[in-house]
Amino acid sequence: MTHPRAARRILAILMASCLALVAMAGCSPEQDRTSAVIFVNKERAAHGLRGLAWSDDLGNKAQRWAAVLADRGTLAHSVLSDGVAPGWRAIGENVGFGSNVKVVHDGFMSSAVHREAILNRTYRSIGTGVVERGGRLYVVQVFKA
Repeated sequence: MTHPRAARRILAILMASCLALVAMAGCSPEQDRTSAVIFVNKERAAHGLRGLAWSDDLGNKAQRWAAVLADRGTLAHSVLSDGVAPGWRAIGENVGFGSNVKVVHDGFMSSAVHREAILNRTYRSIGTGVVERGGRLYVVQVFKA
């Protein structure tokens, strides 16, 4: 398991790299996924909340669902428990699309229900999925406690 401080440092470096790339050509899907987590954890920190740890099972679920949404060209929620390892107490999901991850994140924060999921004190883990289709990024965030 990665030390939390080291993980935050790595995420910060990836985010800085992504921001530089956005000016040139956009981020890779992995950088977009990382950026989505960074935006969530910055919001949580600004509200005095603990950052969320990356979860591979949530990330895999979110990435698969983002691909489904992109293929359909629409937004819908998944069956929340599908693809999530047992032992959770609570699960939540945000789905959205936009021109880039920051635009989607800002949209989530402008919506009371999406903002509530991002700032939910019970959640401890996050996974994100990002898929691009036709200049539109589909973003899925899955949370669990």
